[in-house]
Amino acid sequence: LLLDTAMQAYPELAGARKISHALSRTKQIAKHLERRIEVREREEEFLDIESRIILGDSIEVIKSLPSESLDHIITDPPFGVEYDRRKEGSDGEFTSYEDSVESYENLLTMVPDLFRVLKPDGFCIWFFGISWYERVKTAFRGAGFTVDELPIIWDRTEGTCHTNRPDRYFSRGYDVALHAFKGEPEIVKRGHPNIFHHAPISAHNRELLVERPVALYQDLIQHLTLPGQTVGDFFVGSGSCPAAAASVGRNYLGVELSPERRLAAIKKIHSHTPIKDAVA
Repeated sequence: LLLDTAMQAYPELAGARKISHALSRTKQIAKHLERRIEVREREEEFLDIESRIILGDSIEVIKSLPSESLDHIITDPPFGVEYDRRKEGSDGEFTSYEDSVESYENLLTMVPDLFRVLKPDGFCIWFFGISWYERVKTAFRGAGFTVDELPIIWDRTEGTCHTNRPDRYFSRGYDVALHAFKGEPEIVKRGHPNIFHHAPISAHNRELLVERPVALYQDLIQHLTLPGQTVGDFFVGSGSCPAAAASVGRNYLGVELSPERRLAAIKKIHSHTPIKDAVA
C-alpha cells in the first residue's frame, strides 16, 4: 500500500529491481521532502547557508568564480573507480554518484581553475583513489601547484575495513589525499604527521552512501587555515567539510550537483554552526 501510493507520485519507483530497493528509495524521498519542508519553513535560519552552497556542476561553477577568491581548498571528489556501478541494484544506488573513469578524467580538467581561484598562498587538499595517484600528481603539477610527494593519509581502521579478495589482499584501512599548494603558505599547527586518525561514520549512522566524519575535516582545517579564512569544497556531498569549517570559525563556499545531497548538507552545516553565526 505504501509503495502503491508512492508510485502514483513517483512512477520511477516501479523501475526498482526489488521491493526492498523501492522501499529504500521511498524512504529517501520522504527524507528529502522533510528536509525541503524544514528548510523552507525556517528559511531565515538557512538562507545564509544556502547562499554558500551552490547547486550545480563544479566543473562549470568554478569557471564563474573570481580569481584568487578562496584561501584554501579541501575537497573529496568521486574516486573514478566505478563505485557507482558496484553499488547498482543495492540500497545505496539512490544516494550514489557518477564515478566512472571517464567522469574522473573530466574532473581533472578543473585543476587549472582550482589553481586560479586560490589566493597566492593557499593549500589544496584533494582526496583521491590510490590508483589515480600518478595522474593526479601530474595534473596538479601541470597546473602550477607544488605537490608534496607524500599524501595525507586518513587512517580509518577504527571502522570496518573491506577487500573484495580477502584470500589475496589485506583489507583497505585508509584513504589518501593530495597535499598541494600555491605560493608559500604556512601550516598553522605544526609538527603533525601526515596520518590523521579518525573513526569513519558507521553504516547505521550514515545518511548518504559516502559520508566522511566532520572531525577529520576539523582536524585538517585547524592545521592548515586561520580563523576567518574561506575554505572551498567543490564536492560537498553530505556537507562534512563546510560543516567543519563553520564549527571552527572559518568561512566556506561549496558546490554540490545533487539537490538531495545539497539539502542534507545544508542541514548538517546548520547543526554545526555556532548559534550566534546561524542567527546572523
